[in-house]
Amino acid sequence: MGARHVVTYEYDIGGRITRAIETPEWTEEDRELAFALEEYEAGLCPGCNQPLDETTKPEHADAYQPNPPERCHYCTARELHSEAIEKQNENPAGLLVSYRLNPDVVEQNLLPAPPLPPELQGFDDDQP
Repeated sequence: MGARHVVTYEYDIGGRITRAIETPEWTEEDRELAFALEEYEAGLCPGCNQPLDETTKPEHADAYQPNPPERCHYCTARELHSEAIEKQNENPAGLLVSYRLNPDVVEQNLLPAPPLPPELQGFDDDQP
């Protein structure tokens, strides 16, 4: 099969082909970049996709600590909705759902939090 070649033709004033320029689909730079990517990916841990030359250093033993989790609100909505759909429908297979960001809710979320009601302000542990 081989690599596909792109042929560009140049014409003279009379419309006759004067030369054909054949360019391989992959340029030398393309091949170098592909080989560099292949080499980089070969150096990644198959379990976590982090660079092995970094993660296998003896001085890094027990040094990796988890970051605090972040909540993806899109995934949260999808998971909660999925659970609700499963409870409501006998067969949710093939059911397509989508989500949109509600700008009104975003605007509401940007407002400062209202103050606590008086009964919750200044709660003292010493009083019953």
